[in-house]
Amino acid sequence: MRIVVFSDSHNEFFAIKRILDLNQGRADLFLHLGDGNREFEDIRDLYPGCAFLGVAGNCDRLCREKGEREFTEGGVRILMTHGHAYGVKNGLSSLVREAEKRGIGLVLYGHTHHAKITRQDGVVLFNPGTLRPSCDQTATYGIVDLVDGAINCKIVEA
Repeated sequence: MRIVVFSDSHNEFFAIKRILDLNQGRADLFLHLGDGNREFEDIRDLYPGCAFLGVAGNCDRLCREKGEREFTEGGVRILMTHGHAYGVKNGLSSLVREAEKRGIGLVLYGHTHHAKITRQDGVVLFNPGTLRPSCDQTATYGIVDLVDGAINCKIVEA
């Protein structure tokens, strides 16, 4: 199972389109972790053969997506969240506690705009970064491969 994950696209419609064009047919699922659900919703119609899931971020007003999602893929329990409700800019401890409480093996989060892979207390926490480049931040997204319960995360330049 291959999952392509992006977050914090902030109106970067064509960045999402490039990623979909590159990974269409190679990925089983495309996830958006919030702050850009408007363009994410718009682009879904262009790729009817792709599976999409999204969550709302703190900048997603009038968004029909939930604040978080929990599901199982490839034998791994996954939590998708933007992360702002867990205070991820101040650390990951509350997110780790929530994951442990729910039996989550992989947490996908955004909000900080900084790509990061962390393994803590048996939980993998993966932030794919942001699709909106800035003077000090490269645009990135993530690829997650799930094979027989193993979790492999990779940060990719967009």
